[in-house]
Amino acid sequence: MSQEPLLPSSFEPDPSPVRGQEENALSFPPRPILEEKSANVWVKSLSSLALYLVVGYVIFQDWKLLLIITGIVIFHELGHFLAMKIFDYKELGIFFIPLLGAYASGTKHEVSQRQAIIILLAGPLPGILLGIGMF
Repeated sequence: MSQEPLLPSSFEPDPSPVRGQEENALSFPPRPILEEKSANVWVKSLSSLALYLVVGYVIFQDWKLLLIITGIVIFHELGHFLAMKIFDYKELGIFFIPLLGAYASGTKHEVSQRQAIIILLAGPLPGILLGIGMF
């Protein structure tokens, strides 16, 4: 049982170049540039904050304690957030994780080590300075 070839033996690609692609007659058309759909980061941030507060209240059942903890977490994350904003990060947001804390998020293609260190220190440093000032 022999298999027949998929293409007839007389088939040969057309060697004449396509207009605009003279350098490679058999090249594919360019890939389309797809636009990334960026979801509204602030909606995600606020909904994660709401979930954080609800779960926190169920656990602690004390609004005063919950607001103090939330304020401290927001103050810490705003340090990271502002440093990322200074270094031109895109799609910035703060996302809250119930019972764990929060994290500041953003996107940037190239980040130097200097920028990364400044962003990392921008979270705890304001709290440390505030604590020293209040002492």
